Amino acid sequence: MRTVKVHLSSVTLMQQRRPISLAEYPKLSGETADEYERRIWPEVAHWTSNKPDAKMFIPAMSFKKSVATAAKRTPIKIPGQRNATYTKFFVSDVMVMADVVLSNTRRSEVEGAWVYVPGQPGSGGGSKVWKCFPQAQSWNAAVDFAISEDIITKEVFELYLKKAGASVGIGVWRPEVGGLNGRFMPTKFEWREDVQEDQFLKNLAKRV
Repeated sequence: MRTVKVHLSSVTLMQQRRPISLAEYPKLSGETADEYERRIWPEVAHWTSNKPDAKMFIPAMSFKKSVATAAKRTPIKIPGQRNATYTKFFVSDVMVMADVVLSNTRRSEVEGAWVYVPGQPGSGGGSKVWKCFPQAQSWNAAVDFAISEDIITKEVFELYLKKAGASVGIGVWRPEVGGLNGRFMPTKFEWREDVQEDQFLKNLAKRV
């Protein structure tokens, strides 16, 4: 097993919107849908805590899915294995070890963008409503990947991560779904060889 710490820098702003329930954030008595949205919109971002100085974070699976999607969209054949490609190995054998905290963000200072969107997410039709999307204008972060399949070479991994940042992205309205946000670029790769897989899996299980 190998790990690689990838230093990333944003290319475009990144927006978030996680699903929340009325049980988590109940409506106030007599509160309209518009008033409710204006009150709770900062909470739909991912935060490290409920405190004013909490940091926004990007879920680990966002980067995992981004690089796996890049591998699906641009299959590369494995030398010496006929028509086999690297795609399935990026789906099953590439992991991100932790959520990625954005140190330059602060819950009490988050900015939001108001967008006129379908009332039912993913429907593409029906009535529209105003929703606010918390955003980070720029960010830098180090993301720790673990690769459990040796058939994935450094060159192939780095190529797919660059493709993920340029054409898949992360967050809301990313390139993968026809948007402009959430693009990023790797600036440095720090590889570590011969990581003990048993110990890594034990550490991973503690975080689940």
